Amino acid sequence: MQKALLIMAVMAFLMVVGGCGGSGGEPINGDPFDAALVGAWQLFEATSGGNVVAPGDAMDWDAGVVRLHVEFGDDGTFTQRVYASDNTEIRSETGTWSTDSGQVTIEVGSEDPVVGGYQVEGNLLTVTVVEGEELVLRWSRVVDLTEQAPLLARTWSIERVLVNGAEVAIGDYFGWKASSDAAVLIFGVDGTLTYFELDGIDITGGDQGQWATGGGVISMLMEGRLLRGAYLTSSASVTFLDTDGSSVHFDLQPFVQEVSERDRSLIGLWRAVSLTLDGADAPLGTFFNWEPGTDLTSIQFFADGTLLSIDYAGADFVSGELGNWNTDGGVLRINLDESIVMDAWQVVGDTATITLTLDTAEVAVVTFQRD
Repeated sequence: MQKALLIMAVMAFLMVVGGCGGSGGEPINGDPFDAALVGAWQLFEATSGGNVVAPGDAMDWDAGVVRLHVEFGDDGTFTQRVYASDNTEIRSETGTWSTDSGQVTIEVGSEDPVVGGYQVEGNLLTVTVVEGEELVLRWSRVVDLTEQAPLLARTWSIERVLVNGAEVAIGDYFGWKASSDAAVLIFGVDGTLTYFELDGIDITGGDQGQWATGGGVISMLMEGRLLRGAYLTSSASVTFLDTDGSSVHFDLQPFVQEVSERDRSLIGLWRAVSLTLDGADAPLGTFFNWEPGTDLTSIQFFADGTLLSIDYAGADFVSGELGNWNTDGGVLRINLDESIVMDAWQVVGDTATITLTLDTAEVAVVTFQRD
């Protein structure tokens, strides 16, 4: 039975309608192995009859299987591997492959050869199978990605979550705290990926990992889980295979949607180091309303207008807020639980100062150092 299921998966991968390889599918200098297919591929989404279905249902996986890889060796070897949720390989099957005139032929064991067309675009493979209903399979190349797509590098609100095509409550998917009402993803230009749960502007939970893109696909590493899939900046979405074998889709919306002026010298991470009130030194906690034990406030200005403010006790998170900022009209505005308009700001090297008049009529000057 396992052999039959493996062959069925191979056939589903290859019996494609009207595809061609990235290099045209023709032998190159007599080489029968099209380089466009060489490498490993992971299935991350399946659509049957126009409806997204669980990849395991489309491929008829055995119980416990959550991930499928297929590998085309440059020497003509073919390998298929299936994995459990703990990344343990459950089983594999080997054979041979070759290409000619836009077709690929695979032979596994004593089964009859399987012949079909194929299409490769960058690191993304889309396969369409017609066996009664149309089956569309999307695969991500298993490769180390090193880019960060500029149009994706910003803060996004998660507007909708689909699991195997069915909409689920965002809080149910992430396991929110009772007070949480929103979630954001910050795709940093440096490859950091930050997830925050929010109650209004207040941060109620979160996690940090890494992300990278290349050739139309994305990888996200969160809590030790490597998630592979694809992204679209035109429709602001990411789709990936979760560690339980589900195909997950996020619809995204820019967290800051206003187009505004922003002084680029402010962009970056800053820590507050001193405060004066009417020219006299004062404790920072009186300005930032620190909770007991707090000894540090950091503020991060993002290029897209996101503003992140976090209080720490030593290295421990105490509280945080997520808002926005701009310098429209030459005036610095910080929008958190209220809009604060600064009288002035200045950046000299790695030091920044902001000046504002408080409700008490005192003039506060806060100095920051760049981290």
